[in-house]
Amino acid sequence: LCPACGADSVRILTSVEVSVDVVVDATEEELRVIDEALGDAAWDEKTAVACRYCDWHGTVGDLHQHVLTEIRVP
Repeated sequence: LCPACGADSVRILTSVEVSVDVVVDATEEELRVIDEALGDAAWDEKTAVACRYCDWHGTVGDLHQHVLTEIRVP
């Protein structure tokens, strides 16, 4: 998968939207979380990717391009 070292895993650097409902807790004088929801994580061809093993950095598009090249070469 990693085009530099061939590692079979990489890290996709994306984000997730978190929605949090809070109330004021008067006894502790701070906000108290009463509900939270995680959104979906999504990425596209421009999303950053890093290899934990060799420190290669690129994009999801770079990975797709590398995989397609490897498949076409006998």
